[in-house]
Amino acid sequence: MRKNATGIAAVIFGLLAGASTLLCASTGAPQAAGKPAPAADTPFIAFVKKVIAAAPGDFATIQGKKDESAAGQVMGLFLGKVTPDAESECLLFPRNGDKMENPPHYSCKLGGRRTLQNAKPVFENAVAELRAAFPDWKFAEKRNGDESKRTESWQLYGQQAGFSLRLTLLDMGYITAMGDEEALRKPGVEVALSVTPKTAPQEKNSKPEAK
Repeated sequence: MRKNATGIAAVIFGLLAGASTLLCASTGAPQAAGKPAPAADTPFIAFVKKVIAAAPGDFATIQGKKDESAAGQVMGLFLGKVTPDAESECLLFPRNGDKMENPPHYSCKLGGRRTLQNAKPVFENAVAELRAAFPDWKFAEKRNGDESKRTESWQLYGQQAGFSLRLTLLDMGYITAMGDEEALRKPGVEVALSVTPKTAPQEKNSKPEAK
């Protein structure tokens, strides 16, 4: 009987010890974890952070090959290596100007052209993500135009010490159609994002006149 009692006591002691260990582990876990980890960036915000990180160096780290389109060749544009998704395209506008040197900007279309109703949620979602990811930024938003005339224009500006960001929704239908009724019925709304380093235009050194 004594042996059985001893064995039973040992089993009870072991169970209590195990329960105590589990209790300590469970009560200690929240303290060890501390504050909850920040939510992971959405793909769009991860893309934005890569672009603004490249802004101080005139986007050299995300500059792709030359844009071989007619407009790209005339303006000296480059394709962008970083895009928000596979359906979007980005262009790098380099420093330019004859007498005044203007800063470059990195501009991306968020997908192709859409109807206004399909473009609105794209713009709204991008605005919501930007405001949530960068709560300390100063944003300004404007909405102009006439939906019936295909002149809708929405803009969100974000200003920071080293750069500015602009998100736009623009209905290109009226401009593209130029009075063509059939073209007016086609999707023509673009949502785009551009980032520009915040540097003042600089006057180019003028060459001395030949005598």
